[in-house]
Amino acid sequence: LDDPRPLGLLLDDMSYRVFEARIEMAEGAREGAVLLALPADGKGPAPARAPNPMADVMAARVWAADLTEQVHGSDTELVAVLHRLTVPLQAALNFKPGDLVPLSVAGLDRIQLLGSDGRRVSEGKLGQQRGMRALRLTAAPEAETARQAPPLAAAG
Repeated sequence: LDDPRPLGLLLDDMSYRVFEARIEMAEGAREGAVLLALPADGKGPAPARAPNPMADVMAARVWAADLTEQVHGSDTELVAVLHRLTVPLQAALNFKPGDLVPLSVAGLDRIQLLGSDGRRVSEGKLGQQRGMRALRLTAAPEAETARQAPPLAAAG
């Protein structure tokens, strides 16, 4: 309301705690006041509840199990970076299926695993498991690892 005087007619007949704050926006370009009127007694007394520690423990376990199920069931994207190569933009634009990109042999021993935000999640080593390609995780990232830019992918 522009004028707080009619509040006495609009609000229920009870005690209120009134808070007023002066506000300024855009470095003083706009000024105003906020008036907040709350019931003095709050929402009323909390309902009486018999103490039952076992029910609290069970509720916490159910909540934890539900959270675990949600987290384990969620999808994420991981990107394995075999090698980073700097090429002129024109060469990258000319990439097509079947082109060969030189990779260093040392790069196969140290593959970075990046999360969807481009941060390094882990490192691994390329290998095989039962005839399939596999990545053996070898190291977790240090806490001070700086944020890395997501890799550019050549689509073809």
